[in-house]
Amino acid sequence: MAPPLLSTNSELKWALNDYESRTGTQSKHVEFLPGTGNQSYRIDFAEGSMVLRINGNTEHLGVDRQLEKQVLKAVAGTGITPQTRLWHEKYLVVDFVQNHDRAAAASVAKTLRKLHQLPVPKDLMNAPIWTPAQTVRDYLAQTNGIDALFFDHLAFLETYDWSSMTNAICHCDLNPNNILKPTTGGAALIDWEYARYGPIAYDIAVYAQAHDLDSAQLNEFLRHYPAAPNIAAITACRFAYKVIELLWLSINELPREPIEKGRVEKVRVEKVRAAAEQLSEERLTMINQKSIR
Repeated sequence: MAPPLLSTNSELKWALNDYESRTGTQSKHVEFLPGTGNQSYRIDFAEGSMVLRINGNTEHLGVDRQLEKQVLKAVAGTGITPQTRLWHEKYLVVDFVQNHDRAAAASVAKTLRKLHQLPVPKDLMNAPIWTPAQTVRDYLAQTNGIDALFFDHLAFLETYDWSSMTNAICHCDLNPNNILKPTTGGAALIDWEYARYGPIAYDIAVYAQAHDLDSAQLNEFLRHYPAAPNIAAITACRFAYKVIELLWLSINELPREPIEKGRVEKVRVEKVRAAAEQLSEERLTMINQKSIR
């Protein structure tokens, strides 16, 4: 008898059947894993447990599956991420890693440094270098009724000399859910769908913001990352990530109709607006400190 998940989810059933037919394996147990944007499942096989991710419709958020495929190839065998078993345009299968508490900041710093030192594949090297301003611009085009609050932020980010920053393969989504602490210790990074060839300061900034690091904690983190970007660059990238995070929220959780017609969502809209105004204060502080040249 098929597990309940397989009997009610046609996408999962198709992906699992396709994977089993390609690999000659047979699943024993299926368990849903909570997340955003994609459907992910823990699949137990005789040879071990794996994660099967069914890709969601997230291209409008900047997800590039072909780029993700290139990055996964680049990091394969480095110990930075669980082993990829199969990449398919509709799903991904990787080894399941049991998470044991939050990885120490020092371990994450060393893993990031290792990632940023990897050779960059030719296809990535030849592609345009990604900057946070590009994502802000793309997200702004999708907002409705709230975008006017962010044009000054975009103009500010577009004045930054991104070409002066060191670029490498970057994860770009280092929230706590995407950093595991394996039984072997260290830190393992998962969910590479936002990965880019871009400024390494952004990876550090995202980690700092997503983990709410204060200046002392950030300095301690950087102590384990030799030749780290300067604080001004990290501060600018941290600001950019906050803008991107708010725009992501507005695209995914705020009403599609003009805000004036929103009712239940009005409180959330006001929260986004308040946060955008607070970012304006940060932007002016950075201008006064001449962080942007």
